[in-house]
Amino acid sequence: MLGFLGNDFPEDHPYRGVPAVPGPWQQERNRVPQANSRADIWIPGSSIYSAHLAARLGRPYAFALQFGSADILNAMRIYRENFRSSPFLDKPYSLVSVGVVQATFRERQIIEEYTDRVNHGTTAGVAQGLEELAGQTRVDEVLLVVQGTRGVCNHAQWNCWQTSTT
Repeated sequence: MLGFLGNDFPEDHPYRGVPAVPGPWQQERNRVPQANSRADIWIPGSSIYSAHLAARLGRPYAFALQFGSADILNAMRIYRENFRSSPFLDKPYSLVSVGVVQATFRERQIIEEYTDRVNHGTTAGVAQGLEELAGQTRVDEVLLVVQGTRGVCNHAQWNCWQTSTT
């Protein structure tokens, strides 16, 4: 990914000369100005392995809690304790994505039968659960994976919620 974004594979690399779309080669061909900055590259995952990798590479870490009941507290601890500063990041920066559903009492009963991976309940209960998750994990951001088809979530309010821990 980094080689494609920077168009800087080593001479002997098999992807040298293979254009990424969109990529730097398009900027020249289409006469589009070169971007002044690179995209942030995050290490996503839902395991302790990904926490170790993000820490070793000095990259931001995004933990996908909606995929399972993984050990997020240990993963975040490992990431922070083993983080090595890099040209990309001076100190650890993390995000947790979590499924959320605002539901009626009967809908919550149904949801509880299927999963423990979703923060669900009343609006106040979901908000409290998010605050507790942010406090326990000490992440910098919480990304909500809004689930369901009823459109009960106010996207302007809940799209991306930044914690007050920083």
